[in-house]
Amino acid sequence: MTELHFYRGLRTIGGTVIEIATPAARCLFDFGSAGLETWQRPVNVRPDAMVYDALRTGALPMIDGIYNREALRDLPLAPYDKIDRPVFFLISHIHIDHAGSLGYLDDSIPVFMSRKSFSIYQTLCELGDFEYRLHTNCTALEDADWVTVGDIRFRALAVDHDIPGACGFEIVTPDGRIVYTGDFRLHGFNREDSLNFVRTVRGADVCISEGVTVSFIADFDAVIPSPETENTHNTEQELLTAVEAAVRLATGVVFLNGYNRNLERMRRLPELMDRCSREMVWEPDTACLLEACCGMSGLPVYAPFEKTAFPDGRKRVPREMIQSEPEKYGLQLSFANLLETLDFARCAPLYLHTNGVPLGDYDPAYRQLLDFLEKQRIPFLSLGCGGHAEPANLKYLLETIAPRYLVPLHSLTPEKIKIEGAQQVLPVEGSVYRLENGRLI
Repeated sequence: MTELHFYRGLRTIGGTVIEIATPAARCLFDFGSAGLETWQRPVNVRPDAMVYDALRTGALPMIDGIYNREALRDLPLAPYDKIDRPVFFLISHIHIDHAGSLGYLDDSIPVFMSRKSFSIYQTLCELGDFEYRLHTNCTALEDADWVTVGDIRFRALAVDHDIPGACGFEIVTPDGRIVYTGDFRLHGFNREDSLNFVRTVRGADVCISEGVTVSFIADFDAVIPSPETENTHNTEQELLTAVEAAVRLATGVVFLNGYNRNLERMRRLPELMDRCSREMVWEPDTACLLEACCGMSGLPVYAPFEKTAFPDGRKRVPREMIQSEPEKYGLQLSFANLLETLDFARCAPLYLHTNGVPLGDYDPAYRQLLDFLEKQRIPFLSLGCGGHAEPANLKYLLETIAPRYLVPLHSLTPEKIKIEGAQQVLPVEGSVYRLENGRLI
């Protein structure tokens, strides 16, 4: 008998934690963050009680058999060393809401992710960009290669998302075939990956799917399924075209605030800037990501943010160099370094926001960003492209999978997500379903 446990992420955007359990193994996915950073005012963490505090405050899910015995203290959970069968995790991609809590797991738990995700995860941990610590027992998967743990077989299949290495999973137990989409779309640079994924897993017994964009429409039933994206005006390529047009019109320095894990977009910016007779200058951490994960080298790096000696081949760009000829530069500048803009008041700056932090007006920091730029008289332009399938594309993808049961989640309104021929299942947190001979009970 196979059991499906639904722990988290059912009516939220992110934070998915699901378990597939058989008599011989336990498979969980994903394991994202919902930590103390969600408090309105930051609270100091206790380094010697990270797991305990996160469990007590609800930042981590209360699940038996995945945490270290000593870290649990007196909490009524079975520690990892008391499990009765192998337990392992699958990670669909390295966004904070899908992988941010990996460091809290017992060190011995195997974690599987795509090879590209593995490279990004290691680099981000080296840069101190993950909570707590690096989880050391990680295995890189080759695309579409089957792996068996106990009586559970699984494979990672690449999908298009706004971070390299994103994948969905096909999971097979003695009782049926389960598909987890992770986060996917059709309007990125690798749309064929998502199309190949849904064709490969067609006819699954259970499809567990994200549904982010449906949170913001009234009626998914009225949506006409389509694989086309030309009319959405929201593809990655169209975004780059719009960015280039804005840069060409700018007369001074251009600040770019983008999400540095969107490496497929980031690695294209130097060529874009070169066409505009500008040089792209990077924050050091972003340069490290591009060098480690995209094979780039010799990247110009903004000297004032230097933490350690730059590797050989990097060009150091002092503040004064950009100030003297601002029309020749684009500077990647995260929200954390916003005050740097104060030194370019006479450089006709443009602040270009492309899916960087803060992500939108639901974040109080977004209003702070706009107020700051207005006070400094710095023009602001927002150009974005989302990482999740638009409703028409999502319906097409799900109808192509054509599952027997559809479990929509990772959405504010999963109840809207229905497709013809599939029985919709809407679990609540903590619920358990049985899969028997392809039937979900």
